Amino acid sequence: MNSLRRELIGDSAPADLPGFTMMLPSGWTAHDTSEKTQRSLLALARQRTMAAHRPDLQGMLEATTTAAMNAARERGALLMVMPGPETEGVLFAPASMLVRIREAIPEHSLDDLVVDVLQNRGGVPLDANKRFVRWVEQREVPLGGETVGAYTVVYLTPIPGTERRKALQLVLTIAHPDDIDTSSDELLAGWVALVDAHVATFRWTA
Repeated sequence: MNSLRRELIGDSAPADLPGFTMMLPSGWTAHDTSEKTQRSLLALARQRTMAAHRPDLQGMLEATTTAAMNAARERGALLMVMPGPETEGVLFAPASMLVRIREAIPEHSLDDLVVDVLQNRGGVPLDANKRFVRWVEQREVPLGGETVGAYTVVYLTPIPGTERRKALQLVLTIAHPDDIDTSSDELLAGWVALVDAHVATFRWTA
């Protein structure tokens, strides 16, 4: 398994962001959100579909990659983490996870957000340690001229030393056909369980 560390963020890491580590699922890799990285990922998507003899999926993967990178930049993401070409099943469940800093606004603290998530959005602690609160959002999005589902899992944990004014937010998004039942689809559930297990390995190191 790979380890996600602050060093991957480099000079773009905020000064008040402590070091951290988190194990990544086998084959997953972290990328910055530059346009250069986007071009590399698009080339990789083309190679992936050709190697799998699935040119019909090329447009979907390219559209997914472009949308994910655009969203990452718009949201100020520090990193985008995604399955690499050797990851089993990646062709059939395009997934990515954004890593960003979430700041409280003057009118509402992060504690207010957490209370709202727990009371109104189906939020739950990720595990018994209750370091992360976790909730699910679902929507439909245009992709490659079609409409697909976007199953999103948000993980939020406060950043030490910021008096709970800042939090690290991980946002997992899995694109899926809009006609599947997300409450019972085994492939989708397997991907979510995999990422849940690895987010649970997150530790602050400084």
